[in-house]
Amino acid sequence: MQATSEAQQPARDPSLRIAILGASGYGGGELLRYLTQHPSVPANRIQAISKHAAGQLIGSVHPHLALSYPQHFLAELDLAALSQSENSVLFAALAHGEFAKLWPELKPKLPSHCRVIDLSADFRLDTAEQVRAAYRLEHPCPELLADFLYALPEANQHRYANSTKHLANPGCFATAISLSLLPLSIDARFGQCDFAVSAITGSSGSGAQAQAGTHHPARAQDFRAYKVLEHQHQAEIQLAIHQCQDQCAKGDFVQSDAEQVHGQESGGQDKRNRNGDHQTAACAEADES
Repeated sequence: MQATSEAQQPARDPSLRIAILGASGYGGGELLRYLTQHPSVPANRIQAISKHAAGQLIGSVHPHLALSYPQHFLAELDLAALSQSENSVLFAALAHGEFAKLWPELKPKLPSHCRVIDLSADFRLDTAEQVRAAYRLEHPCPELLADFLYALPEANQHRYANSTKHLANPGCFATAISLSLLPLSIDARFGQCDFAVSAITGSSGSGAQAQAGTHHPARAQDFRAYKVLEHQHQAEIQLAIHQCQDQCAKGDFVQSDAEQVHGQESGGQDKRNRNGDHQTAACAEADES
């Protein structure tokens, strides 16, 4: 990574500059697509970083973006370019576990004004114990978990809108399910939120690298449940409800693979008894890359 000293920089440009780590993957490609609609971020102010696709045209990996991005993928993050702007954002769209390995070294090199948004699961939870329970692994830098805030705008924007901390983007299932459950969790008179959820997901949520069981041909013409009652996003759902409504939550979550490529749908029910009736949430949908 090309470091620079902020003391040596000329007056900063007020315009926005963006960098995306892992820009050749599905998540990175969706970020690039979204940014084509941003009125203040021309293509020449976006760094698309990919070690696997470095030197290749962006359009050769993401053909639908060829006209929007004539440039090539970069091998390394250009920190000097981010330092030239008063407003810079670094998106981390790497595979789960990869950004946490980079963060201890990258953190002190980033310009102080640069905001990081991590799309992976690496910094979503608050403690090493929560990470261990949800993902059954040890976090590589648990002392830096506090650098990030879990950021689901519909639930807890008040927690990070004026914060200087970096942001951890919610998971796909967690987003769809939290949005369906939050309206039901508002009324605390009925005690702790107790939810039951079923949800389905498309194949792109498993990432660009084919794996046994998640590769699209292996799941075509099929509909199957997996990780029944033990999906890692359950911890995020509980966190989102707690941050929004300041109450704890518990529940059951069953998710299934569907034949579709994109998107998720979820339906939830609050199992707390209201005069003998169960209250059911409307379905929520989330787009996934």
